[in-house]
Amino acid sequence: MIMSVEVEEEITFSQKDLNEASGSQDDPMVIKLDIANFAVHKVLVDNGSSADIILRDVLKKMGLEDANLSPVKTPLVGFEGSEVNSLGTIDLPISMERNPRVGPPRSDS
Repeated sequence: MIMSVEVEEEITFSQKDLNEASGSQDDPMVIKLDIANFAVHKVLVDNGSSADIILRDVLKKMGLEDANLSPVKTPLVGFEGSEVNSLGTIDLPISMERNPRVGPPRSDS
């Protein structure tokens, strides 16, 4: 789980990016990021989220499963009130192309 992000250069999306991607403000925005030198092709952009989450399986595939996680005592609380404890927080470098391809999620069928 990522609790905070230190930004060297701000990443912003304009209405033009959204219109070129899907033509609808109702579609979720999915982007590609390089996280710790791994290309992650489907990252959901959610301005309303209070936590950024990386699943344990993803950390394992990146070879970071045993990375130095800082423990967190505060649980994540879902919309219905259920609580889940996270593994902790981790600092990872993130980069993005200058002109990323943005768009709604697609089926990989």
